[in-house]
Amino acid sequence: MTVNITQDTLIQGNLHVTGKVVSDGNPKDDISGSGGINIGQFGIGVGSITDGQLVSSGGVLADMPPGRLLVSDKVTSNTNITATTEATSQAIITAPSFNYDGATAVRIESRFPDANGIGAWTLNLVLWDDTAGISLGILSTYTLAASSSSGSIFLTHELVPVNGARVFSIRGYRVTANGTVNAGSGAAGNKMPGYIKITKV
Repeated sequence: MTVNITQDTLIQGNLHVTGKVVSDGNPKDDISGSGGINIGQFGIGVGSITDGQLVSSGGVLADMPPGRLLVSDKVTSNTNITATTEATSQAIITAPSFNYDGATAVRIESRFPDANGIGAWTLNLVLWDDTAGISLGILSTYTLAASSSSGSIFLTHELVPVNGARVFSIRGYRVTANGTVNAGSGAAGNKMPGYIKITKV
C-alpha cells in the first residue's frame, strides 16, 4: 500500500515505517504530526518513525541521510596479481555505476579476507576511477614474506566524485613476485567474500 504525504497532510499519533517515507520535497516541511513524529535537522525521522529512511522522491544524493548505501558488490573468487605497474593495475572488485552530484562526499569501503604469495612480494592496492581510466592513488601497501598471509584487508577512503555517472574499483599490482588476493563463497571452511560499498558521508 502506498500512502502519499504532501505538505498539508497532518498525521495524528505515531507513524511506524518498515520501508521508506518518500516526500514530494523537503521532509522537514512536508511531514508534520501532533503525536510522536519529529523531523530532525537533516530530514531524518526521530522518535516514533522507526526502521525506515527518509529519502527524496527523485533519489537526489544531497537529500539522502548520512550512511545511506548507494551501491555495493561482492567477489567470491581469488584474484591473481601479476601486473607490475600502477597504470596496469588489475581489477579485483568493481562497484556499480552511480550518478554523483559533484558536491556530496561519499565513503568507498572495501574488504578482502587476505592476500598471500608463494614467494616474498609486495602488494599495492589502488583506488581506480574506471570512468576516467585513471588511478586515484594507492590505498595500502603490503610487504609479505613467502607463503605468509596479510591478514584481513580493510580499505576506506572519502572523496567528492566528479558530477555524473562514475564507476570505481579496487585494483592491485605487485613488486618482486606474483601473489593472490583471496575471497571465497563464505560457506563452511571457505573464506568470506570480498566486498566494495559506497555510502554517503
